[in-house]
Amino acid sequence: MKKISLSKICKKLAYCHLDLEAMEEEITSYGILFRSLDYTGVEAAGLAGIGINLAKIGGRLEKINHQVRKLNYQLEELS
Repeated sequence: MKKISLSKICKKLAYCHLDLEAMEEEITSYGILFRSLDYTGVEAAGLAGIGINLAKIGGRLEKINHQVRKLNYQLEELS
């Protein structure tokens, strides 16, 4: 198994944190956009776009979850 240092684990966790902060901003902007829609037929495309983008965020969250689990395992190996 590839050996990893504590500093590398911390750096990877910091990147996960930055990505989570970016997703929080995206979700907030989608919430603002969602509240501004008037739900006419034209706005249905906007709702679909919001749904697609939220699904993409869900995929990114799954990747972060996997990365954090992997880093947690590596931390356990270091101790």
